[in-house]
Amino acid sequence: MGDSDLVTAPYRIADQADDAAAVLQALGVSQAHIIGISMGGYIALELTLRHPELVDKLVLVATSAGGLSHAWPSPRMLLMLARRGEQDVGELTRRIYTQLMAPGYAESHPEEMERIVELGRYRPMSNEAYQRQLRAVLRHDVSRRLAQIQAPTLVIHGENDPLIVVKNGLNLARRIPGARLILYPNTGHIPIIERAEEFNRDVLTFLG
Repeated sequence: MGDSDLVTAPYRIADQADDAAAVLQALGVSQAHIIGISMGGYIALELTLRHPELVDKLVLVATSAGGLSHAWPSPRMLLMLARRGEQDVGELTRRIYTQLMAPGYAESHPEEMERIVELGRYRPMSNEAYQRQLRAVLRHDVSRRLAQIQAPTLVIHGENDPLIVVKNGLNLARRIPGARLILYPNTGHIPIIERAEEFNRDVLTFLG
């Protein structure tokens, strides 16, 4: 997101899905495997619903259908979503990821956390841009359209996800026709890092 053109207008998740479709079409890609984590999962769901011809297989990671079906996290996690103060963005990233991951992960993987901190410092979003993104996320709702998804779908979720709690992954797997579900124990909101080896193996097996 840090390399995207700056905008000042509000947008929806559906707008981001249309942007993704435009990129595929501009590149001449007629069909692709789509993998989305967290907000990227919201976009992947909208892309699959709005442009089904572009999606071969769909992988949804630590994400939700939104709407009335969404299971909310604790008030503490909701407060974390509001960016506050002028704290160094790298240390803010460290604090947020430490809370998003399973208890003890950050402390036991200091080198991984340093990489995350450096990524957080790379062209960080302004608070205004973050608030526009947050408003788009909070309006996300495909809960009544999940049955329309025809692409083979894999849902992956951490059992200890504190932000998008596991009930949301269970809901997606139950309501998307034929969806497969993989739950990782002792895993928080970032399974692509916390369970990198298993994640890569499971996704490649599904896509293969």
